[in-house]
Amino acid sequence: MLHGNRFNLRHTRSDGVKIWNCFLNSCSVQLSTRGTKLILYEKQSHHNHTSFVHRQMRRSGLPVQSLDADKNPKSKIWYSTDELKFYVTKDGARSVRFRNYDYYCYDRGGKIVCVCFVRKCTATALLDDQCHIKFNVRRHSHSNKRKESAEENPNFLPFLPSVGEQNVVPVPEEKEVVQIKDEPVDLDLI
Repeated sequence: MLHGNRFNLRHTRSDGVKIWNCFLNSCSVQLSTRGTKLILYEKQSHHNHTSFVHRQMRRSGLPVQSLDADKNPKSKIWYSTDELKFYVTKDGARSVRFRNYDYYCYDRGGKIVCVCFVRKCTATALLDDQCHIKFNVRRHSHSNKRKESAEENPNFLPFLPSVGEQNVVPVPEEKEVVQIKDEPVDLDLI
């Protein structure tokens, strides 16, 4: 970090000089260093954006809005809501459900990126460390109708009940008596 801006190492020349690019792809600032000393700015010396430190301070000061159940969330606004349901899938993936949309959750540098379960849907959201959510501009490309579960619809039957859920009727044990006769048996009839 230099003057509040982050840089990525592009390459190291054979003489030990390191070439750095600004972290933001749209910015063309490039600089050279040898050890801990700045040698020069390669392309231009002024960034076309505010500094990383300034952006982080501005983001942390944004108020979080309350999201009511009857309102649709707007993009790029942090919301506080009780509608987030966190769970783990059968495969062990961390997931969250919001208004019948399911998202996979991935940790990315202090924030949790939420990606929609539906394969070609590009809707995403971000969660911070206090469970505030911010939605991306891209909306879901599908409806939010999930498959019904047994709790939501009593007529819905799961595929196979587990052993604990099956109704087992005990059968009285009776000893079976087999009488053996000295007669030939026709095996074709069996």
